[in-house]
Amino acid sequence: MGKYSEVPVYSDSSDDSDYDDDFVQKHMRQQQQQLEQQDRGLEMLSKSAERLGQLSLNIHEELGQQNKYVCY
Repeated sequence: MGKYSEVPVYSDSSDDSDYDDDFVQKHMRQQQQQLEQQDRGLEMLSKSAERLGQLSLNIHEELGQQNKYVCY
């Protein structure tokens, strides 16, 4: 039987619970990293929206000033 390997037998031993704990911990870390990455993306989006809001207010004020000169 050269090309096939033996399939491991799983049991309810403490080794399995260690594996399960490692599996759960690994996925919890991955989820935490994804949440942190999403938080960074949302922070960047928030800052961009804030800058756009300020820019639009500046444009509004500038147009208001120009309209005063045109109307009078």
